Amino acid sequence: MKPTVAPQTLSEQNKNAALDSHISPRKLSIYTVEKLNQKYTLNEDFQENPVSSTWNYIKKYYKPTPAFFKRQLFKRLPFIDWIRHYQIKEWLLSDFISGLTIGIVHIPQGLAYAILAGLPPVTGLYVSFFPVIVYAFLGTSRHLSIGTFAVSSLMILAAINNRVGTLIPPNSIASIANTTTTTSGAITNVSTPDTLETTSLTNNRYLSNDPDQARIILGTALALVSGLVHLAMAILHFGYVTVYLSDSIIQGFTTASAIHIITSQLPPLLGIKIKTVTGQSKVIKNWIEIFKNINKSNAATCIIGGISIALFATVRDQINERFKGRIPIPIPIELIIVILGTSISAAFDFNKRWNVNIVGRLPLGIPSPSVPPMGVLSDVIGDGIAIAIVCFVLNISMAKLFATKYKYQISPNQELFAYGVGNVVTSFFNGFPACVALSRCAVIEGTGGKTQLGGFLASIVVLIIILVVGPLFRTLPNACLAAIIITAMKNMLLQTKQLPLLWRTNKLEFLAWIITFAGVVLLDVDYGLYVGVATTILLLIIRSQRPHASSLGYLSSASIYEDKNAYPSATDIPNIKIFRFEENIYYANVDVFKKLFIKRMEYRVDDQIKAMNDEVMSIEREYTARLNKPNKHIMKFKQRFQTDSTANIAAKLDQDNIEIDENKIVEEKNEKIQEARKKYRPNFDHIIIDCSPVNYMDMMGIKTLIQIFKDYKEIGVTVLLCHVRPTVYRQLLRMKYMQVAGRESIHVAINDAVLHALRTRTASDSTDCIPEAPIIHIGIENAAYYGEYEGENDDAIIRTFL
Repeated sequence: MKPTVAPQTLSEQNKNAALDSHISPRKLSIYTVEKLNQKYTLNEDFQENPVSSTWNYIKKYYKPTPAFFKRQLFKRLPFIDWIRHYQIKEWLLSDFISGLTIGIVHIPQGLAYAILAGLPPVTGLYVSFFPVIVYAFLGTSRHLSIGTFAVSSLMILAAINNRVGTLIPPNSIASIANTTTTTSGAITNVSTPDTLETTSLTNNRYLSNDPDQARIILGTALALVSGLVHLAMAILHFGYVTVYLSDSIIQGFTTASAIHIITSQLPPLLGIKIKTVTGQSKVIKNWIEIFKNINKSNAATCIIGGISIALFATVRDQINERFKGRIPIPIPIELIIVILGTSISAAFDFNKRWNVNIVGRLPLGIPSPSVPPMGVLSDVIGDGIAIAIVCFVLNISMAKLFATKYKYQISPNQELFAYGVGNVVTSFFNGFPACVALSRCAVIEGTGGKTQLGGFLASIVVLIIILVVGPLFRTLPNACLAAIIITAMKNMLLQTKQLPLLWRTNKLEFLAWIITFAGVVLLDVDYGLYVGVATTILLLIIRSQRPHASSLGYLSSASIYEDKNAYPSATDIPNIKIFRFEENIYYANVDVFKKLFIKRMEYRVDDQIKAMNDEVMSIEREYTARLNKPNKHIMKFKQRFQTDSTANIAAKLDQDNIEIDENKIVEEKNEKIQEARKKYRPNFDHIIIDCSPVNYMDMMGIKTLIQIFKDYKEIGVTVLLCHVRPTVYRQLLRMKYMQVAGRESIHVAINDAVLHALRTRTASDSTDCIPEAPIIHIGIENAAYYGEYEGENDDAIIRTFL
């Protein structure tokens, strides 16, 4: 009876199959890049030059053909696509509820954020209508809510206040402070009439003799500049500029902006008036002014503000947040506060009885379109660009967040186009730059909004308010709007919770967060943005100047090469150094590359070459002197040579025992020079540079590699490159690196370069054969590089030398 053999399990079979696949009786070919290109036919034109690629792009996308116009129509009007595929039964109810809710939320936020921007409240309703309806037709995000937002309003306020006295009459503050039916003074923290200079309103340098109208005109100019910037970015496909504003920069900027916003809303919340503060450190100066005047607080205003904050926070945090999965739509607490505040204020006449500041008159209807003054655009272009970039970053960040979460695509350039058109249209109707609001986006998500139809319905709700209901909000206390703004800053302030995690994960990003935050708080909103951008660029420079470089060793059990510091078990291949520089090699960090290269090689080749050349020159001088020293036998031979015939020369040499020892001196000199050269050679004969992290080399970087090759060649060390990307290989060809180093100096992988070095040394040592061993070969990257000849296994070769 034959003994039964237990069948192999599936895992054992797979293991054996994998082992058999690695142990090949065929020789592993050593691949240089040259050999790889010849065998697999490198495409010489795999990368177009910028000029031809730009021209091909223009011909492809801007050729006036029917297909082009059709493509542009669907691209520039995305609503055509989603309206054709609209699912009425599944989406209509959710979009209706979402649009109605967002329209209601737009009303208090539009009024509040317009006041925050230093503009009449009704302008916020215009911004809540025109950009919203434009985005519904042109936008690509289903969850973005364009309109008014605190950060953009704060930047608009800074731009307006910086032009008081130049484009805006400075005594506008006095007129507003004396009038309870206007709101700019209450919200922008302006001074009382007795602290102001008197300036004639007939000065032609002002945008308008009416201070409020001058502010509106400046706001429209900012909207036009922002819109044009967005359109230009869309045409030039400049959506990528946002990469220079990291999440850390944005979080630091918005958190510090929340400090500015809260500070600006404390005076109307307390019912006090403070003088206008300009220049740097406005937050600190405003707090000083607030504490100076806090004893003048209006008790009724404080009570209204306190009740509004308590009501808002209670409903939002204790009801909407805790029960958002159980209630169909969040309770519109902002609108409830506005309605209650307006009704109670009108019933008890808060303004006359307790001197509570109110919103005042809201004009009915949409203003006639008018072109913003072109002459003022050059004065506000800096602020307009800053506002445009910040708004785009905030908008696209939220759009990408929801697109990733709900698995749909957005087009950054089309988004820019939608923002640009919306802002340009708004500028013709007394509006100011629009931006996304995080809270409204959350409402859209919470109410189950599916498409931009919700935005279209929201704009209809706002339009009804503008045309019919607007004047009813005349008695709304400013303290209610200030309470809504302050309470809405909670989520921005809670971004500070990310700091401990940021410190543990990336200290440079933590530093960027702190610097941006401090710049916005201590300087100003716009200057803080510039500080943030400069910090981001500085961090990029620091990262490029602090690259990681490592010496690689061989992990025999894993058959790979890795950093010896990270893996202490990694062993050196005898007489071979493997170096990896984990950054591009270009003019800005080429000195760092040389410094780290010397550190990892533990050998200063330039010093050693200098010392070696000095010693060789000393030997040369010594033996030159010996050759030039007079010799008595030679002198006698020369004298006799001049008198005797050449036939007797040999006899005379033998007869006089004259020794001509020039050849012996030269041989001795050469031997000493060779000994001197050997003395200065390092304990390795090959250097392998792993170029896998290198995506780019410029002229200085390649010149440095050429110099390294020449220097080490002088002392008998060969420098090899591996993992050279095709783009880098092309740059090496253009700089004629291969003409200096040879075609065999660039290999496909580390394994190829190691085998080349070992076999080169074997050939030079006249070793005929290398023992073979059935061991898995090195490097999974070489699995496809089998040659046509039988021979030894590569891991066996390396183990022989270990």
